[in-house]
Amino acid sequence: MRKEIRPNANSLIMSMRSLGYSFNNAIADIIDNSISAKATKIDILCNWDNQEPFVEIKDNGTGMTSEELEEAMRLGSKSPLHERDKEDLGRFGLGLKTASFSQSKKLIVKTKKNDKSFEAIWDLDLVEKENEWFMDIEKLEGKNALETNGTIIRWEKIDTLEKKDKKNSQEYFESVTDQLTKHISLVFHRYISGDYGNKIIFSVNGNVCVSADPFFKEKSTNQPP
Repeated sequence: MRKEIRPNANSLIMSMRSLGYSFNNAIADIIDNSISAKATKIDILCNWDNQEPFVEIKDNGTGMTSEELEEAMRLGSKSPLHERDKEDLGRFGLGLKTASFSQSKKLIVKTKKNDKSFEAIWDLDLVEKENEWFMDIEKLEGKNALETNGTIIRWEKIDTLEKKDKKNSQEYFESVTDQLTKHISLVFHRYISGDYGNKIIFSVNGNVCVSADPFFKEKSTNQPP
């Protein structure tokens, strides 16, 4: 007898949340998706918002249709055996979800393509409560629609940044943001410099990230013989 055995949503989501992403590496995974979507501008906003911090990663890439958004939000949306675009940095179709869930309990994705905007939301509190994989997805219209093509990833309920000492929590959040700027400048220095073609502009809270070449290539090539 063949019988379908569905994974327990509560157990699986808790396992996914404990995969060991750092905050910086989780952001970098999202940035990989933006690069794969041919973005030339990636803006990251980290806001304390009265002890309810949120993070947004906004790009001007190709965006997604409703079907593409739903597939992007599906767990395990890609097989590593499938042929991929040479610029696609993803492989298992888990990066967006596992990176986001490792840091936050609410993932909101807004996107626009072909003059149509859509929004999808994973709320892990709802998944835990219902023990089912319920995701909200809807078309955005009017003032809620995005103005240009691209995608916005938003993290809410970021419990990994919570500290018992609320007095120093904002300072801690600001230090995390500062380290993120340095991390992006280092990890994505080739994209910032345009070594792979078109330059990509990265910013964190409005501050543009400057290339930080770990091999000091720019200095070494300017050294006198």
